[in-house]
Amino acid sequence: PIMALRLHKSVLGAAAALQAPSARLLLCHATGFCGAVFQPYLAALDSHAKRAGLTLEAYTFDFSGHGENRDRAAEARDWGTWCSRDVLEAVAGLSGAAPHAPGGGKHPTQHVHGAHAAADGVPTIAIGHSMGGAAAVLAEIRAPGTFAHIVAFEPIIFPVAGMRAADGFDASPLATGAERRRATWASAAAARRYLAAKPLFGAWQAAALDGYLQGGLAPAGKADIEAAEAAQSAHHHAPRSTHGHHEKGHTDKGHHTAAAGGDRHGAGGVLTVGHAVTLACRPGFEADVYRGFHNAWDHLGSIACPVDVVAGATSTHMSRFGPAHDTLKGIAKRLPHGTMSIVPDASHFLVMEKPAECATLTASLLHWPTLK
Repeated sequence: PIMALRLHKSVLGAAAALQAPSARLLLCHATGFCGAVFQPYLAALDSHAKRAGLTLEAYTFDFSGHGENRDRAAEARDWGTWCSRDVLEAVAGLSGAAPHAPGGGKHPTQHVHGAHAAADGVPTIAIGHSMGGAAAVLAEIRAPGTFAHIVAFEPIIFPVAGMRAADGFDASPLATGAERRRATWASAAAARRYLAAKPLFGAWQAAALDGYLQGGLAPAGKADIEAAEAAQSAHHHAPRSTHGHHEKGHTDKGHHTAAAGGDRHGAGGVLTVGHAVTLACRPGFEADVYRGFHNAWDHLGSIACPVDVVAGATSTHMSRFGPAHDTLKGIAKRLPHGTMSIVPDASHFLVMEKPAECATLTASLLHWPTLK
């Protein structure tokens, strides 16, 4: 059996005693991250909800293979299936309904029953980033009526015709970059020093990095340490890579050492069970996510709820088939009720870089305070 997802609930806004929420928000994170990276974004949403006089329930969770669900079974390459399964299970948990059967409706057109509004009539709104945005869209395709509204920050949705190996698609730069990612440190403090010094995290709000360190690291077991030692050995016998990035934007261009155990006896110290920490999302799992694809693109026209696509102005992450914003605009155009917005001075990681701006835009897109 697949272990149950754990949901983390926050109450935003007025939070009057016994007051029913105006809506429930389900936040879905990107590949390699965790639900806790949304902390500064939720804090900003809370301020907007208070000003609008709304009471909202917000829920975060970690996808299979990530965070506290790192050991939850999932076939990484078939990420469209397990991501949408996780979302539908999470939605069922919001309303107290029985979880959806794991693995049901593998093809997006094989619908499982929609969650619709909860028994109390409160609408559910999905807010997803990158893989999480695609997962929310896939869940709505599989179970129409699950969401009243979707806000998708740079969702990973491409034409299927361009994603297959037979079409010439090559995931190796993404996958190789993930597989070579440093994953293990002697302590949580060593991991913080290492990651905080990287350019990607330097652009994040500090609370977002805190959330990542809180939910994106796990105690390193014997297997993790052995993998780090093997990677260090391989690093000493292989040339340094100069390419590769992933949704976290870690690259080998001075961003990560190429091997997991790069400075075991330097600032990071010696790796020992009970002290060492590791990335909760295993690099091999992440790499296989990049080698997979889904076919949400072909079914966007079936989505009845509003879907707001949001891009970072400086992002190039969605540029496999031309200018990044063209791909995202293409998603919005294929949606019956799609819109496209751009956040200035932000990259693909806009929710962590510009949480206040993203929250302000979200409140506008969701028409607060008319939600009451």
